[in-house]
Amino acid sequence: MIPRLAIIPLVAVGALLIAGCADAVAGTPTVAATTSAPAVSASINPCALLTSSDIQHLGVASRGPDALGGSRGCSWLKTGQYNVGFSVWDHLGIDQMNSGGNPITNHRVGSHDGRQFEGADGGCFVAMAITSTSSIDVSVGGDPSVECQLADQFALLIEPRLPAEQN
Repeated sequence: MIPRLAIIPLVAVGALLIAGCADAVAGTPTVAATTSAPAVSASINPCALLTSSDIQHLGVASRGPDALGGSRGCSWLKTGQYNVGFSVWDHLGIDQMNSGGNPITNHRVGSHDGRQFEGADGGCFVAMAITSTSSIDVSVGGDPSVECQLADQFALLIEPRLPAEQN
């Protein structure tokens, strides 16, 4: 059985790889003071970014909404293969993310500026800018040989469903 990595937000990099369970790891997010969410990112429902057709085609099961490290998120599981999650950061832009010291590369996704990095304990993250102070990330955990490929594929799938990037 392939161990599954918990879906974790960009600022809480690190997870426990434990076969048979997927636990989120708490972190210390680097989030600006949370007043009200910017209208553009507040309009994103992370659980609605995959359509029912996508879910059926991909063979993933919803794990439902979550709120990890100050994000609004949703995740899915393809049993025995991978977890994927989308986290909306209403007060954290791609330039403020914390990779836990791991290298971050520029990674444009469609019309959105983006960043990509691998987590210290596994997992791959692709973050896309919504505004200079808000973003959404795709995180995938599972087989390390395909995590970043899957994260990129999911980012490309949902990117057209996001609001246009605003600076």
